[in-house]
Amino acid sequence: MNKRYKRRKKWRAFGYLKVMALFAVMAVVASWLEHQNREQLSAEFKVVDGDSLQNEDVRIRLVGIDAPEIGQICGSAKGDYRCGIEARDFLRKLIGDNRPDCYVEGKDKYGRFLAECFVGKTNLNAQLVASGWAVSYGSYGWQEQVARRGKRGLWSGQFDRPQDWRATHSGLADGPSGRIWHGLWRRISYWFSTVESNE
Repeated sequence: MNKRYKRRKKWRAFGYLKVMALFAVMAVVASWLEHQNREQLSAEFKVVDGDSLQNEDVRIRLVGIDAPEIGQICGSAKGDYRCGIEARDFLRKLIGDNRPDCYVEGKDKYGRFLAECFVGKTNLNAQLVASGWAVSYGSYGWQEQVARRGKRGLWSGQFDRPQDWRATHSGLADGPSGRIWHGLWRRISYWFSTVESNE
C-alpha cells in the first residue's frame, strides 16, 4: 500500500512537470507567432523621452513600461536629479547609431503606435525596466524586481512612479495610455527570455 502510494505520488509529480514543460513550449511558440503577425517599423527614430520614439509623423510609445517624464525630478544619495533626462539619455545610449525594429501592437488614444522595440536581440522595453530607468506598466514585472533588488537607476533613491507624478502635475505630460495587460503568453515567455543587464 505504501509503495503503491509512493509510486502514484511520483507519477503525479512527473505529470505536473510534463504539463509545466508543455506550457513553457506553448509560451515560446506563442511569443514567436506573435512577433510574426505584428506590423514591423524600422527607421532612424529620434528619442523623445525614456519611453517614446519619433520619426517624422510616426510616433511610438514603448508598450508595457512607463519612464519618468522629461520634467520629473527624483532623489538620490547625491541629491535631486532630473531622472526624466537620465531615462531619455539611457534609451539614446541603448539605441546608439542603430535603427530599432519595433513590433506594433496597436495605437493609443493619442495616435501613437504601441510597440515593443529591439536593437539586435536587445529588447529596449525590457532593458529600460531591468536597468531601472522605467517601471513596469502591465508587463516586465520580473525585470522591475531585478532592478529594485539591485537598486538600479530610479531604484537607487526616491522617486514617484511616472503615473503618480503626472497625476500631481496634470497637463504637463501625456499618460501611457493603451493596453495594460498583454496576455498570459507574453508574461510566461518573458520568464524564459534573458535580458542583458547594463549596470
